[in-house]
Amino acid sequence: MDLLKILCLLIFLGKSWSQEQTYVISAPKVLHVGAAENIVIQVYGYTEAFDATVSIKSYPDKKISYSSSYVILTPENKFQSSTILSIHPKQLSGEQGSVSYVYLEVVSKHFSKSKKMPISYDNGYLFVHTDKPVYTPHQSVKVRVYSLDDELKPAKRETVLTFIDPQGSEVDIVEEKDYTGIISFPDFKIPSNPIYGVWTIKAKYKEDFSTAGTTYFEIKEYVLPHFSVSIEPEGNFIGYKNFKNFGITIKARYFYNKVVTEAEVYIYFGIREDIKDGQKEMMPKAMQNTKLINGIAHVTFDSETAIKELSYDSLEDLNNKYLYIAVTVIESTGGFSEEAEVPGVNYVLSPYKLNLVATPLFLKPGIPYSIKVQVKDSLDQLVGGVPVTLNAQTIDENQEMADLEPQKSITRLSDGVASFVVNLPSGVTALEFDVS
Repeated sequence: MDLLKILCLLIFLGKSWSQEQTYVISAPKVLHVGAAENIVIQVYGYTEAFDATVSIKSYPDKKISYSSSYVILTPENKFQSSTILSIHPKQLSGEQGSVSYVYLEVVSKHFSKSKKMPISYDNGYLFVHTDKPVYTPHQSVKVRVYSLDDELKPAKRETVLTFIDPQGSEVDIVEEKDYTGIISFPDFKIPSNPIYGVWTIKAKYKEDFSTAGTTYFEIKEYVLPHFSVSIEPEGNFIGYKNFKNFGITIKARYFYNKVVTEAEVYIYFGIREDIKDGQKEMMPKAMQNTKLINGIAHVTFDSETAIKELSYDSLEDLNNKYLYIAVTVIESTGGFSEEAEVPGVNYVLSPYKLNLVATPLFLKPGIPYSIKVQVKDSLDQLVGGVPVTLNAQTIDENQEMADLEPQKSITRLSDGVASFVVNLPSGVTALEFDVS
């Protein structure tokens, strides 16, 4: 099972002139241009209210203040407050990406702190959709782009769409303004003699941001098939359990709903690094030949033996790669042949992905700390009933580490979430934990 290591550290943790007075400043690890970034300040050991100024300034000279605000820390708000800061793209001089760092600065009468922070020009989301995945010559591709900001609201930014053929050449570039967050582009007319294969559509903002979105469609020459062929792998991933005996079923049927009674079946296998780029390493020695009887054929694929042809040795070498499967069925009676393929079955060391959800970004000594872990399968579906183990260490103000008792939980069927509560001793400044 994959091990998700997560370091939970407060961005700034310091002491003022009195050893009993401490402050905590929490902020994102990366500041996104154009995004509303939440900065949280909390202090301990104070009895009287005071204010603090929070600023984002230019690096390295601090001459330009991109955004500034202040918070008031009082007994009424338990000396904890937050503010929103934002870097507007027009404030950054030069071309996109010319500014890579800024200072996040907090100043009060009791303490001051500044930290060099990286910035990102990736802001929002671009989702590109076509009306169907496969086209033939003379057809038109209908394209729609959904453009959202970081708050999932309409971004309303001018967007550029680029159509790229399978050889990597840019065939058409279109620009459209965005008024609603849903951008309809003119139909892309497929040329009469196109390059067949997988085409790419890339969307990006015309200026200010580096956000991009991509989708793919295929252009095929139209040929009326004699019968249909389907490939049914036993699962959507290959792990330790089926690494040596992965089952594959091939079915063939005429379009008038009668099965192909007898045929020769040839199955070819390859390894793909990326399911989207079309590149693959074929394994000629792994090719199998079998008979299809009454519309069905079964084969078993031994990955452990087959991959040695490509100098791989184990599942670890194939982690996050894909098994490509291609099938040719040759009818025994008429000699007609048809083909089918599976773009990729994912090789995984673990069938699960772990992510933190609803887990605080900062902690308070002496207060229980809640950790929630969500588990998904290789198709990003929520999974319940999966055991999850938490191992944690605390770090005190003397930088000494102490191991906590491991905890176990099981993900809920409803949302795939496993919950943990860590009781933090007083004097803890940071918590480091991993879940598996």
